[in-house]
Amino acid sequence: DRAVADLQRRTFRSGEFAEGVFKALVMKSPDKPQLHYLLGYLREEQGRPTEALKHFRDAVKLDPDYLNAWTKILAADTSVRLPQAQQDAAS
Repeated sequence: DRAVADLQRRTFRSGEFAEGVFKALVMKSPDKPQLHYLLGYLREEQGRPTEALKHFRDAVKLDPDYLNAWTKILAADTSVRLPQAQQDAAS
């Protein structure tokens, strides 16, 4: 049906589909840092930097060597002020 296809395209483009998938995956496998990173990336794309930062922090708690997550945390310092200890840890 054309109406269903249009709704699916709008939902996918708006990020709602991705958000649902990532949330479900994080609930199923909360110990996977990559899933937290992807949810943070989605939040960043949605213009929600504070929420993105939380997910990037969750990723590095699970994997302290997760370079991409640390890079996002450092970049977040321009829009969300990080505590000095976290800035130092990311350097």
